[in-house]
Amino acid sequence: MSPQRIRISSRSPAVQRRRVEAQRRSMCCCSLMLVVSLIILIIAFRGPVARFFRSRGEPQASVKALFPLAMETSRGWYYRYNLVSVTVKAVNSDGTPQTRPRPKVVVKRDGEIVTTIGAVTDVKLKYDHGRQLWRGSWPLPWNAEPWMYDVEARMEIDPAQWPWEVPGARKRRGEDEPPPEPEGPAFCIARAPFKVAARQRPEMAPGMCVATWEFDLRERVVGPDGTAGDWRTLFDWVEYLGADTFWFRGAVTDAASAKLTLEQPFKPAALQVISQLGAEAHRRGLKFGTWAVAYATYPRRSKGTKPAYEYALDVSRSTGAASRQDFISLLDDRRVEALAEFFKQMQEQPEVDMVGLDYMRSDRGGYEMVERFTSEMPVNLPDAWD
Repeated sequence: MSPQRIRISSRSPAVQRRRVEAQRRSMCCCSLMLVVSLIILIIAFRGPVARFFRSRGEPQASVKALFPLAMETSRGWYYRYNLVSVTVKAVNSDGTPQTRPRPKVVVKRDGEIVTTIGAVTDVKLKYDHGRQLWRGSWPLPWNAEPWMYDVEARMEIDPAQWPWEVPGARKRRGEDEPPPEPEGPAFCIARAPFKVAARQRPEMAPGMCVATWEFDLRERVVGPDGTAGDWRTLFDWVEYLGADTFWFRGAVTDAASAKLTLEQPFKPAALQVISQLGAEAHRRGLKFGTWAVAYATYPRRSKGTKPAYEYALDVSRSTGAASRQDFISLLDDRRVEALAEFFKQMQEQPEVDMVGLDYMRSDRGGYEMVERFTSEMPVNLPDAWD
């Protein structure tokens, strides 16, 4: 057998016993301090701790509402062509939704009720059972003044169901008697402010006079003196009239000579001469502008070669049949994108000083917009409208 190595401590057995006993006394002291600290914490926080365990084991009491009405607008500001979207939430004192009576909602400016289009003074509300609130839209008046407005909801309430004082108000006033009970009808009012904004239009030169050309560019033009010339003769007419600006119809959906598509919705021949005309106008010291025919299309009553837009609908009063018109529907966002792309291209051309829009409307009819119009606008519909 190989010899085993035995490690001999340098400390004597007596020293080792005293060291172990000191460690035990230290552990006992620490345990005692932990127990005492725990007891102190329990005494200090027995109220919150007890409430915590009671809340875990007992059902929560329902929280009562503090105010009958809550009002919101979809945003804090609107342009004049936007609809002001309003929501009003009415509740009983126990927090349950209240559907009667209907709140009366108006829009005010400087404290005065604003009458909007159609001689409408109230915001027409519809109850949304899914969201348990009232919803409505308010169209801004024509050319509304940019300013701060308030949408105001007013509703009669039962005064016995609601507190009339902030808790602790009597104590702060030093009064012992409660305030007298209210008499007569009681109303609740909620307001939400919003701002009407308007884009700043660029300044126009005083006395600006514009001559327009609403046709394709012609190679032969008869001038003011009766002699014929090329397309530049158009500018002889501008100078003869005393105008300082020339406008050309640049973007038009005219499929009489070639088929147009959603990718190429405007007549190429008109687009290609814009920079040429603008350069000649600048050479003569004139301003140059071009416009887009926004929603009208040509030729009339011909759809086979036009882009595949959604078109305005007309309904025959005699037969009830719907037919497509020559104007593109205002609901077709693809047309908005095409117009935006045209303006982007014009902005990048130094020969173009101004851009504009024509036929910003629907054709006769426009019945494809009926459902959206009647759901958003404050109109009174006949019985059995659906």
